[in-house]
Amino acid sequence: MKTKLLLISIVLLGLSVANLFAAVAEGALVKGSGSAIYVIQSGKRCGIASLEVFQHKGYKMDQVIKLPDTDLAAIPEGPTIKLAVEPATGSTPSPLLELKGSVNSVDGRNGVQTITVGQGELIYTLDEIPIRYDGTLSTLRKDGKTMCFFSSFGCRIKPGGNRRSRHSWFSGPPEDPLKVHLSSKTEQELWDDNGYYHGTKEAGLWILAIHQLKNGDLLAITHAELQYANDQTYHYRLGLGYSTDQGEHFTYCGEIVQPADDTANVGGGAYILRDKYIYAYYNDVDPVSHKRLECVARANLEAVVSAAAKHQVTVWNRYREGQWNIPALSATPGSNILPRAYGGEDLHSDAAYCTALDRYLMTVQTHGAHKLLLFSSKDGLDWKQAAIVDETAENVMQPYAAFVDYDSPTDDGLVVGNHFYIYYPRMEMNDQNKAPMYRRLITIE
Repeated sequence: MKTKLLLISIVLLGLSVANLFAAVAEGALVKGSGSAIYVIQSGKRCGIASLEVFQHKGYKMDQVIKLPDTDLAAIPEGPTIKLAVEPATGSTPSPLLELKGSVNSVDGRNGVQTITVGQGELIYTLDEIPIRYDGTLSTLRKDGKTMCFFSSFGCRIKPGGNRRSRHSWFSGPPEDPLKVHLSSKTEQELWDDNGYYHGTKEAGLWILAIHQLKNGDLLAITHAELQYANDQTYHYRLGLGYSTDQGEHFTYCGEIVQPADDTANVGGGAYILRDKYIYAYYNDVDPVSHKRLECVARANLEAVVSAAAKHQVTVWNRYREGQWNIPALSATPGSNILPRAYGGEDLHSDAAYCTALDRYLMTVQTHGAHKLLLFSSKDGLDWKQAAIVDETAENVMQPYAAFVDYDSPTDDGLVVGNHFYIYYPRMEMNDQNKAPMYRRLITIE
């Protein structure tokens, strides 16, 4: 009788039919628009006190059901779930499941300023997310109004074979950024390859960043993965694409950067504009010591745009030992520009200029250290860690983090103000198909 009354009450209170039985099932994990996660026990939602509890119970993030706030509030609240024995006083606690934020000091426009990293928020569970994270999300405010997100997924294809690639546009509000699916295209439908890579055994192009030009055309930073005949190894490049129709189609212009050992994953996605140059950040490697490096190459912006409009590329040079005289497609590596605190630093990343700080910002993931870092720089070369955006004891990494400012003065999101979001996945180290989306609000004071 109690079960019948509970179900009738929930229906009357407005729980959606799709989530009805899942939400009230004993042991179900649920959350609303906030970051707190609850477990259903005896018909009540019981808060989970910490990550220790979450992991001790054997819960997984892909089990969490996201409910409308009104539906969540309709479920009576029960006691908080805690460990039977709490950690001893003085021990180092794991990060709370609520993904608490932090306050950090950084040099900025007004001397020492504050970067506040807000609480982490789960935006999409594995069941909800409409993309498979495979690159940094690009943003573009189309028509000066609608914030749109571009995602490239699974772009490596064999000529004439099955084309599993998807290049997709989405739009939506900050709390549901991929709410509306605008379009999806295969590699063939999106790209004019301009004669490139026809002789390869396998090739693919990802779009990792989009810059809107003064005339409205789009310049794309691309990531290429190539496999040649009789070669089982992949080779990596950064390149450029050009669009005259707001990203409905692109023409490939050519390659601009390769690692000194081009079998090392070049990453990419982060770029800035400084003085008369465009800087592109990437992963490199010393072919002798095999030491991993985080590097930058640049080219004159006017020359880049002029060539790209003709579907061509100009010469880019690496930064090495204080000079910009090493061709970026050579076998000589660049100089490392990032301090290595954790050892797994990686530039599958994003960058933006922050007006509130008068600094450039860049996201950096750390692989097995399970941290997402925020770096700042005055000149695009001297980078210092400004904050830890996300850290967890879970066996995940946080690549492809993207700056998103719905009030940005630029439609391509290259500039952020004093309040903006960083959207990112927590991608399982052992299964990169599993990557729910989170976000953090960053506040500059």
